[in-house]
Amino acid sequence: MRPYKPYIPQTVGETIEMLGSMVLDAPKFEDDSYFAGKSIDTEYFALDEGLKVIKGKLGADRYTRLVKMALRTKEKFLRASDGNAEDVLDGRNLLIEMIEMLRRR
Repeated sequence: MRPYKPYIPQTVGETIEMLGSMVLDAPKFEDDSYFAGKSIDTEYFALDEGLKVIKGKLGADRYTRLVKMALRTKEKFLRASDGNAEDVLDGRNLLIEMIEMLRRR
């Protein structure tokens, strides 16, 4: 198995793609079959760093809202580790809201 190195999105489009992937990988974000070390922490690190990269294109207000939404989704997915399907659904819906916010340029 290869060690996992998170990919930092560099554009708004890449960030949208990452969020779409996160919707599918939620709530654990693990891939034991191919990458050792991929986790919720590595994925949210990459998302946070990617948002920093595109901060200038987003503007301060939208950037701040996206960072807060990302934090809320992570908290929901961490709570969902006990099997709470409602937290998973809420977190995925917030990720989709983030995608929609990024598409509104």
